Amino acid sequence: MWREDESDEERWLRFSWLRGASDRRKMEALVKLLIPFVLGGLVALFFILFTDVETQMKYASLLISYFIPFLGYGVIISGSTLRIFDPLALFAFLTFVDCDISLFLVWNLDYAKRIPGVGKLIQRTESSGRTAMERYKWLKRFGFFGLVVFVMLPWPGTGAIVGSIVGRMLGFSAAMTFAAVMLGSFLRSLLLIFLPWSLSLPFIEM
Repeated sequence: MWREDESDEERWLRFSWLRGASDRRKMEALVKLLIPFVLGGLVALFFILFTDVETQMKYASLLISYFIPFLGYGVIISGSTLRIFDPLALFAFLTFVDCDISLFLVWNLDYAKRIPGVGKLIQRTESSGRTAMERYKWLKRFGFFGLVVFVMLPWPGTGAIVGSIVGRMLGFSAAMTFAAVMLGSFLRSLLLIFLPWSLSLPFIEM
């Protein structure tokens, strides 16, 4: 590590630089870990301060059901067509949830595997990702746009969580994976919310 012709001062400067670089990496890792939780906390605080208890309960129930296969889709579609949720608010909420989870995963996937309970869930999701890559050969072929379509498809085994992990398995950078998931989530929310809502308009007006 040290050169024989280096002076003590040069060695100290190099050691200080290495230690500083290590500290910066640790700080960067901590910031990446905290940002998704801070964003989620700010949204939760918004609901607490600016919405009534009924609205808070509706969105809390939506958040829980969203991660249950098929049930989540049913709640979203019925919630938009029956006017239980405002379509724009529902669209913004679901897109944010997907993007926030994706941000956590693309930044902290290796760390998340070491969290008790979460690690096993990540491993199962990685298994689902490998299965998806074997089933949908076009994922590798179309790269970024293939991942966008994969996240957009509204059926089990797709979506932001699996998409974030698949993107890293495909060798995409964190930024590229997040961009694909964000775009796919945007289109997925449009498909699940505004298409059923627009089709229901003639019946609502009758």
